[in-house]
Amino acid sequence: MKVLVLSPARRQVYPLVPVLDELHRRGHQISILTLPSELSLMESRGFLAAPIAPQIESIGLKDYLDRSCTH
Repeated sequence: MKVLVLSPARRQVYPLVPVLDELHRRGHQISILTLPSELSLMESRGFLAAPIAPQIESIGLKDYLDRSCTH
């Protein structure tokens, strides 16, 4: 199986790493598009890694400001 992950932020990819490690250990091909600063770490785990587009990287993520509940 081939697995493709798109992660424009560190906090989005790190929770997935244990699952991706296990899939890779079982012989699946993991490809990840992520921040350039994360490429060497992902490659060291055996994943195929490429940088996300600069246009995506330049978008200021502010999802941490969103509330998940209204009370």
